[in-house]
Amino acid sequence: MMTIDSRGVVQVSVTASIEPGINLFECPVEPILATMSVSIDGDLAPAIHHNNSVIVVSDRSGYVTISYIANATIEDGEIHFWYGSTKEATLVVPPNIILTSLPESLVKAYVGDDGNLRLVFKGPCTISFVVGEWGQAPAAPTALPPSYLLWYAVAALAVAALVALARKAARRVRGSLVSTAYLDEVDREILERIRKHGGEVVQSILYKELNIPKATLWRHVKRLEKLGYVAVERVGRDNRVKLLK
Repeated sequence: MMTIDSRGVVQVSVTASIEPGINLFECPVEPILATMSVSIDGDLAPAIHHNNSVIVVSDRSGYVTISYIANATIEDGEIHFWYGSTKEATLVVPPNIILTSLPESLVKAYVGDDGNLRLVFKGPCTISFVVGEWGQAPAAPTALPPSYLLWYAVAALAVAALVALARKAARRVRGSLVSTAYLDEVDREILERIRKHGGEVVQSILYKELNIPKATLWRHVKRLEKLGYVAVERVGRDNRVKLLK
């Protein structure tokens, strides 16, 4: 579960079963390590973070909970974070948070008793949003009839979908004119490495040459793919990244 609070801080919580011995759990969103907390059946437990995964050693079976604040980025007042897992997740959105992208693999959406929108979806995908003022947000619809709650959820999804479609259309129109302002230092380094390899290279070579975590590399490659800079093709157990412009 991922919860965006009224300030735009993204809290991530992963719960899973655990067995005696060494257990490895993927971080679906890149964490701020100083905020990470791991517990087994409610008791705090030591853990190791490695390659965007958490290693937990347990002497018993039970349930582990991994909680942390997501390492999100801000561009032009818009907050983004990458959900890299293919597993189903729930995103909790308060009324003053305005989503500007919608997960493509959306399973369902509804408004909870607390008035927060809940989206159930599968990744991987980028979640983008802006923080609105509480004074401008609609009142929490906890006392409204079910039909209105359904309309509230549908309307929120429709707005987010329209924004997403508008952005895709704008990118198609701009074509190769997409601004490099969207690219950070890692994005530009990836593009330069691909150029040095003649316009295409397998992802494992990029990983060795750039010396950054695999999850970080994959997140940047997917962003470049969405912006139209590269194409990604599966080749055996690796990915071939091809330069488009």
